[in-house]
Amino acid sequence: MTIIYDNSNGNNSNNIVVRDNITLATHAPLPSYQHQSQSPQPQSQHEPQHLQEQDHNEEPKHLQEKDHEEQDEPQQQKDEDILDPSQLSFKSPAPDDRYTVNGFDVSGAFYEFQESIKNHKHKLPLESHLHHALAASSILFLKHGRYPDDMVKIFGEDQLEAIVDDLNDMFGVKKAKLPIGTVTDMINIIQNVIDENMTRYQAVGKLLLMDGKVPANQFKFIKSVAKLLEKLPRTGIVEEVKENELCTRYADPLLCGLFDDPDAGIFLRWTDQTTLEGKKSLNISKRRPDICITTLKGINWDYNSGFGEAKASSEGNNHYYLCKDLLRVAIFGKNSIDTSNMDGVIGMQVVGRSITFYLMVLLSDGLYIMLELERISIPGSLDDLLKYLMDMNKILMVLDVFEEWCRPVSAAQASRFDKRKRKTLSTPGFCQIMSSETSRKRSCILKHYYN
Repeated sequence: MTIIYDNSNGNNSNNIVVRDNITLATHAPLPSYQHQSQSPQPQSQHEPQHLQEQDHNEEPKHLQEKDHEEQDEPQQQKDEDILDPSQLSFKSPAPDDRYTVNGFDVSGAFYEFQESIKNHKHKLPLESHLHHALAASSILFLKHGRYPDDMVKIFGEDQLEAIVDDLNDMFGVKKAKLPIGTVTDMINIIQNVIDENMTRYQAVGKLLLMDGKVPANQFKFIKSVAKLLEKLPRTGIVEEVKENELCTRYADPLLCGLFDDPDAGIFLRWTDQTTLEGKKSLNISKRRPDICITTLKGINWDYNSGFGEAKASSEGNNHYYLCKDLLRVAIFGKNSIDTSNMDGVIGMQVVGRSITFYLMVLLSDGLYIMLELERISIPGSLDDLLKYLMDMNKILMVLDVFEEWCRPVSAAQASRFDKRKRKTLSTPGFCQIMSSETSRKRSCILKHYYN
C-alpha cells in the first residue's frame, strides 16, 4: 500500500492519504490537480517535493533533495567567488611618457601591479585591497606607510616612500610656516568669546576685518574660523552626531570658509545630483557625490575641481563603507580629469570630525596618481577651535595645492593629455573582481579613530 504525505495546509501535521481511497488520517482535502487525471503527471521543477509519491520505507525525497542542495551550495558559492580576469585589460605605458624616480620606472612597476591582479584566483575584499580596486581603473593610490604586501614586493617599501617624497616636491606639498602673528590675534579673539568678554558676532566682525591685512589663503582660513565660531557649541555635545548634522554644523562651515569663493566663481556645494561629468557622457557613472567644488562660467556650471564624501563617526569602523566612499571620490576625480582635462582635482573624505585631503592628477601615460595631502580634525566646540588654529599651516598647504593645480590644462597640453587617459572600470567589471562580502575585522589601510 502506497501513501503520500500532504503538508499543503501549512500546519505541522502530515495528512496521510491511501491510494485505494480509504482515508486513514486527513485534515484537509487533496489539492484538486491530483484528481484531474489518473495518468501520472511529470514532476515540475518547482513542484513541492513533499507532494511526490514515495515508498513509506524510503526517506522522504524532500529530505534527500535538501541534503543534495546543501552539498551544492558551497560549490555555487565558490563559483561566485572566482575572480574573472577577462574583465581587466591594461595597456602598457608609452616608452616616451613614463614617470621615473631616481631611475626607477614607476609607470612600469604600476603596470606590473595592475597585471598581477589577474593572478588572484578569488575575488578581492575591498577593505584590504583598496589599492587593487583603484589600480583596476589606472589609479595609483599613495598613502605614507600603508601599502599591501604584493604592491611592496613590486615597488619596494623604500621606493614607495621615495615616490611620495618626489611627488610632494613636485606639487609643493610642504607645510607652510605657521603665521604666529595672525594666530595670536585669533587666539585672543576666541579666548574673549570663551571668557564671555565678547559676543560671537563681535568676534566674527573682528575676524572679518582682517581681510586685506593678510595673504588671501590666510584669510580663507580666518573665514573658516569665523564660520565655525557662529556654529559651534561652547562644549562638546555628548549625543551622537548623525551625518546630516555633521555636514551642516561642523564640516560645511570649515569647508565653505576654505573653498567657497563666489566672487571668483568657485562654489562648494552639497549636492544630491549627478555630476557635470556624468551629464556630459553616457559612459560615466551617474552616482552623486556629497560634496562638489564647482566653477561657474556665466550662468552655467563649468567644471568640478573637487569632490568629497561624508560619513558619521558611527561608521568609522565600517571599513567597507569607508573604502567605498574613497573609491567614489577617486572615480569622481578621475572622471573630471578625463572629461574636463583637469590638471588636478582635490579629494575630501569626511569621517566624523576628521577630514583627509587628497590630490588627483594624470601624471604620465596611463598613470593617475591619488596622493594623500593632510588629515585634520574638525573642532567640536569653542575650546577645540583653539586647537584648530594649530593646523593652520597644514590647511594653507592644501589651499596652495588647490590654487596651483586644480584647474584645466592649457589648450597646448590638451592633445598630449588625451593620449594619457585610460578607461574607468565599469561597475559590472568591478563586481567580477571585487568581493561584496564585508568584515569589520578585516585589515584596512584606512583604519583610524574618528571620535
